[in-house]
Amino acid sequence: MLTYVVAAVIILLTVCLFFKKGVFFSSSMGVALDASKFQNFKLVDKITVSHNSFIFRFALHSPTQRLGLPIGQHLHIRCMTTNPEGKPEMVQHAYTPVSSDDDLGHVDFLIKVYFKNVHPNFPNGGRLSQHLYDLPLGTMVEIRGPVGNFEYLGKGNYTVKDGKGKLKKMHTDAFTMVAGGTGITPMMQLIRAIMKNKEDRTNIFLVYANQTEDDILLRKELDDCAKDPRMKLWYMLDRETSPQWKYGTGYVDEATLRAHVPVLQPRNSDHNRVVALMCGPPPMLQKAVKPNWKNSATPQRTCSPFDGSGMKRGVQSRVEERNCGFTHNRKATRKKRVDAK
Repeated sequence: MLTYVVAAVIILLTVCLFFKKGVFFSSSMGVALDASKFQNFKLVDKITVSHNSFIFRFALHSPTQRLGLPIGQHLHIRCMTTNPEGKPEMVQHAYTPVSSDDDLGHVDFLIKVYFKNVHPNFPNGGRLSQHLYDLPLGTMVEIRGPVGNFEYLGKGNYTVKDGKGKLKKMHTDAFTMVAGGTGITPMMQLIRAIMKNKEDRTNIFLVYANQTEDDILLRKELDDCAKDPRMKLWYMLDRETSPQWKYGTGYVDEATLRAHVPVLQPRNSDHNRVVALMCGPPPMLQKAVKPNWKNSATPQRTCSPFDGSGMKRGVQSRVEERNCGFTHNRKATRKKRVDAK
């Protein structure tokens, strides 16, 4: 009789332990995200990537829970910060995780911290990134999502919401990507999804711009992906480089785009369709990428770039802006705004 009692106690304790760890409970919780409201997530780790870039890891509600973020969409993070006048002010930005939906129990964000008194035009630096950097582990941060009108379904198929919220399913043969700095994170989300599926024959053409070689984020993973024949990768650095540097120098210009990305063609042409994605500092996109993309295209093309950052940012936080856009045929999109983050 005592043996049965001991066995029953052991089974009961085991079941309680499983519930405590969330093994059973997590399945009923569903995914962590809720697009209708902000939720608190605990900061559990900070990992140094470079002198000013860090991975911020947040725990989900259960160690076996999935985030629930569709490919091509992003999240909003908001925190109460102190403005330059010393008054409390809520700051909110959009971020794309570098972790995947296959990673259980946590979500990782690769964020560049804009420290104060570094850039002469932005003496206060980036309020939200500095706030996250200063947070002690264990602090709760508000996150909401998924956010965005673009979702990649796989094998070149994707959906876009038009201005009326109607979902349109479309197809592309290739993605042309131009990224700057941390603008690589939404691109990486899509790149991983394509590379993961060997049956996905969608091609990728990526031009990734930074100031120095040390600023290149996720380089090892990018170089590994570029070994796949489906992906072509070209780095650009706008500062001095070593004699061993085998990629481009200077800013992204017409010659760069002509050499390393396919020309955008009209939808009714005989050429394969290409979707163009851009994410990086607004000056880079407005002054370098967009004008030169237009110049590098054939005169017959009917593509026009448009942005969809999906966020309103304050003047004080403008240093942290990443302007992301989605471009393809006007006839296909009717020139509606979409968000490719």
